[in-house]
Amino acid sequence: MSMFLDCTFYVQQCDCTCSEQLSITELDIRMHGGLVKNVMADDVTHILVHNDCQCDTLKNYADKLKLVNSNWIEECIRRGEKF
Repeated sequence: MSMFLDCTFYVQQCDCTCSEQLSITELDIRMHGGLVKNVMADDVTHILVHNDCQCDTLKNYADKLKLVNSNWIEECIRRGEKF
């Protein structure tokens, strides 16, 4: 399945316990055709944040990019489509 084929995700790096969940979500993205980057780049279409993210810095990108969390990724996979 290539649901995320047209998506490039920047993954928020953090030192908290969420890192394990984000790693699992990164794998799900790759398994469904998406690209994952650990640095912000011009081709990034989505920013993957922790479900409880309160980072104001990333919210500055919200007008240009889609901020998503692991729940959104899981729901897309469950539905078989991006929403």
